[in-house]
Amino acid sequence: MVDQENGNIKVILGVLIFSLVSFVITFGTIWLALIGPENPFVDKGPELTQEELARADSLRAVEIAMRQEIATLKKQKSRLNKSSDSLATEIDSQEKLVQGLKDELVRLGDQMGEEKAERMKKLSGIVSGLSDANLKRITEDLDVQTLVALVMNSSGKRAKTIMNAMDPKRAAVVAREMSRIKGLKANGG
Repeated sequence: MVDQENGNIKVILGVLIFSLVSFVITFGTIWLALIGPENPFVDKGPELTQEELARADSLRAVEIAMRQEIATLKKQKSRLNKSSDSLATEIDSQEKLVQGLKDELVRLGDQMGEEKAERMKKLSGIVSGLSDANLKRITEDLDVQTLVALVMNSSGKRAKTIMNAMDPKRAAVVAREMSRIKGLKANGG
């Protein structure tokens, strides 16, 4: 027990001595770094040397120049912030304009789509009343896009009749285009 107490005392003394030595070394290092090896309590005299005065003037000139530069930079920052705010406002306004134009295009596209669908229904009604010979002549005169729309807007039986009335090469082109359109619709296009 006594050995353990002696060991504890030795450890405590060791820590205290180490702390004291560390404090002295740290304080001495800071003293040397801030004050230097000279004794600060010795009076240097009331007047500074010419070299010290020149250095002080030089430091004041640098300080003044730095303060002026800081003021200039603050003014530039203020101008840039104002420009940034006005650009952000302009961007928002342009984005609203673009969105308005997009909405108008969608509305016009929907309107045109409705008109085209209505025309296709009318054309499909007209074509459904034609004989096979007249239907063959009509399919030769219509363009591929119109034929595609006509077939896609017709009932299954009537679409088959229209496809059969076409020249085989033309029917193949119409079928490929219909397949492409259905693929686009399936993929969200």
